Amino acid sequence: MWTWKCGSLVLLLISVSACGSSNTAPSTIDAGRPRTPAQTCRVYPTGLTVTGTIPTPLGTFSINETTTCSSYNSSTNQLTCTTRLTAGGSGGSCTTTMVTVSSWASLADFIAEVRVIPPLSRSTESTINATTPPCNGAPASLFPGSTSNTYDSQGRLIASRFQSVSPPIIATTTFSAWDNSGRPTTGSTAPGPQTFTSSYDDVARAKRTTSSAGGVQSDTTETYDANGNLISIALRGGGLPSTSTMNIATTSTASACR
Repeated sequence: MWTWKCGSLVLLLISVSACGSSNTAPSTIDAGRPRTPAQTCRVYPTGLTVTGTIPTPLGTFSINETTTCSSYNSSTNQLTCTTRLTAGGSGGSCTTTMVTVSSWASLADFIAEVRVIPPLSRSTESTINATTPPCNGAPASLFPGSTSNTYDSQGRLIASRFQSVSPPIIATTTFSAWDNSGRPTTGSTAPGPQTFTSSYDDVARAKRTTSSAGGVQSDTTETYDANGNLISIALRGGGLPSTSTMNIATTSTASACR
């Protein structure tokens, strides 16, 4: 699912692994679901690079991104990451710097996200501040925003709300079905409307999402490593003339244990 997220669309999808502030605190133990051995540690990236291309009717744009993250703060239950994204084509390139702060209700929830791969969402809130200096004749821009997530009593993600002040954007994604591990399989985003379905291949560690918006179909495949960290994104359709692929390489990691 594409939330803004990252030119800015790709950036945000890759940089923010899970976002949101919940009205209902996420539950670490999922009642009524098959139990798996409790996760005690999580290995997460503190450094990563992203390279890829986005083909458009106007030409192909290249993406080069570097992200560094602090260690998980077990006192505040937050993870802060700084991303520097350079994107451009034949007309020149621009660089955006983005700082994201993601929050969880507890360290246990942060670790529980990867009890199954592709991972779950357990974050409660994420804030983003993206700045772009004057570039290729365009003025400087500032993009602040936040995402809040709401969960049900079983710890399943039921809603994700993104809001920004400049430009003014409010978008709410609601989820109506989940797999046996509690991962969303059906949902919609408003305004739009956009509808989507997701499926998960635990053996291949892959998630495939098919979406439709205004009659335009798109298909996104995300793949993960054994630690549940994103390693590639492939986007087909969505008005693109060919497949767009992003490759994510982890350059450093840290562990969080409870």
